[in-house]
Amino acid sequence: MKLPLIPHLIRSLFRKPSTNPFPAAHLPPSMGRFLADAASGWGKVQPPVPLPPGGRARVTYDREKCIGCKLCVSVCPTHAIEVLAAEKKVRIFRANCIACGQCVDACPKSCLGIDGEFLQADTDRYSEKLTVG
Repeated sequence: MKLPLIPHLIRSLFRKPSTNPFPAAHLPPSMGRFLADAASGWGKVQPPVPLPPGGRARVTYDREKCIGCKLCVSVCPTHAIEVLAAEKKVRIFRANCIACGQCVDACPKSCLGIDGEFLQADTDRYSEKLTVG
């Protein structure tokens, strides 16, 4: 019985990883010490990999163009968009968003879009940084 997986596993042991070592190639145990070293010029912070054209990123929202039609809410697979009934506007929770772009395609007024920023980390999933609208 031939196992093609074994040679592939052995080859992968001697190859460089294909992922980007972000934010540092070898992160030390103390993140605070690393950031201080990077600020002084001793450590090196790796730049993020540029987003390829058409890649998924952060959803943007133009509140002025929105007519409150709720089409984006109905097509969102993760229910990351909610309606603000008093204002006929929507709120997008980026922590729940998978950036599939279905809301962008469904919007008749093009008030939703996708920008090139995909780094959006925060300790609070409901912070203002991760909420649009």
